[in-house]
Parts: sequence; structure tokens; C-alpha cells
Amino acid sequence: MLDDYSQYLHDNRYEDWATIKHDGDNINIRVKQDGDVIKNMLITLGSRTDDLVFVDVKGNFTLMISQK
Repeated sequence: MLDDYSQYLHDNRYEDWATIKHDGDNINIRVKQDGDVIKNMLITLGSRTDDLVFVDVKGNFTLMISQK
């Protein structure tokens, strides 16, 4: 299953945005962009007990970066 998921991410040009590791648990955030617009965000939560949760967020999101 993970091999298929990895192939899907590669085939659909998802970019790694962040990986958070804590006490054996991992959170991975990957996005698919069209220019400055984020079209999809895939969040993968993996626990040290081998449980996996996939969250697929779809929409049109833009990044607002303020300069001070």
C-alpha cells in the first residue's frame, strides 16, 4: 500500500513541505500547487504502532506572507 501511495505522489507531482517527527510518530505534509495556488494538501499521520491516517484537503489556497 505504501509503495502505491509513494508512486501516486510522484506521478501527481506532490511536493514535500514538512516532516514532523516526535516519539516515533511522523506527520508528513505534501502539496500540489498550480503557481502560487495550493490545489491539494495531503497529510499523512503515522504512528509507532504502524497505524496510518491519510487526510486529503482540496481547495484553492494561497500563501499570505507579511513583511514587517
